[in-house]
Amino acid sequence: IGDLEEAAGVPLCEDECPARDRTFRPMRASLEPVRWQHRPLFYYAVTTAFVSAVTPATMGGAGYSLASVGVDGGAFRYYHRRVISDDHVPLLGAATAPSSVVVFIHGVGVGPLPYLDLLQRLEEEGTLVVAVELPMVLQQVALRPPPSPDAFAQAFAKMLVDLGVTADVPLTLVGHSLGSAYCQYLRHRLPEAHERPVRAVALLDPIACLLNHARVTSSFVYAPPRTALGAAEEYFVKRELWTANVIARHLPWYEAIVTPHDCSPETRTTIVLSGDDDIVPGDAVRRAFGSFGAWARGARVVTIDGLGHGAWLASDDAKDTIADAVKKAGRDTIVDTVKKSGFAP
Repeated sequence: IGDLEEAAGVPLCEDECPARDRTFRPMRASLEPVRWQHRPLFYYAVTTAFVSAVTPATMGGAGYSLASVGVDGGAFRYYHRRVISDDHVPLLGAATAPSSVVVFIHGVGVGPLPYLDLLQRLEEEGTLVVAVELPMVLQQVALRPPPSPDAFAQAFAKMLVDLGVTADVPLTLVGHSLGSAYCQYLRHRLPEAHERPVRAVALLDPIACLLNHARVTSSFVYAPPRTALGAAEEYFVKRELWTANVIARHLPWYEAIVTPHDCSPETRTTIVLSGDDDIVPGDAVRRAFGSFGAWARGARVVTIDGLGHGAWLASDDAKDTIADAVKKAGRDTIVDTVKKSGFAP
């Protein structure tokens, strides 16, 4: 501690300092024992049946087709649907490429099904809507580790090829909570390693934004529940063994951090915050991504007041707001606007 204070030229704290007398406890989630709670095998029988039967049946009833993609070190399932009319008729076996692609990556839970209403709101004529299923955070027994970011990006690029999506089709990435980290992995890898430019990125309740902030780790890993809802979230989400293992051991979080410097005029970044989110540091994110410098880099911030983390899933008005923000993000970027104005060199 003394060496740090000397290098910084300022003391970490005045007078009594817990950092000096060792009364504080550092957060070392990736080194400490995994924090999880036991649940019976029947629990996993129910969740497996839900993901394996209920989700495909319900998504299929809404016009979504189920497919899978796999490469060495990475594999996942995904649901996809393309719309060709205002009546939302699915386009099957079409030879032409879609006019745009929206890919959604869910957070911790039971997969894409809870987001179906939002996916349907994102459907527009000619748009291919894809929902990626992350197999390691589905409340299921997951004996294989998750794919590395490189393997995930490789499988993702292969998925686009399988769907007939060419590199010139505008691609919008949408990620909720943990999905925001995977969007960040893809943002850096798709254009460089796979020649897949990303038109826009929309991050909902983004735990990846300012992930270096202590609040995300503190709230998700260490903070005890204070309400009945918090206790349910603690048991069903945070402390499920396979999910907790992935969070604590298998994700390179340093590559998932999103800062204003990651934004660029070529790829619009829309951040949707829940006003009462107790995991994402909303005030700090608003200050950082709401600045003029971030705005010039293509960042936009939308706040939905009165809702906690993920609570927008139960609000039709909130889902309408999010869908409008995502669609707007996928339209012309600042660079496109300047070029169309005739002022581009």
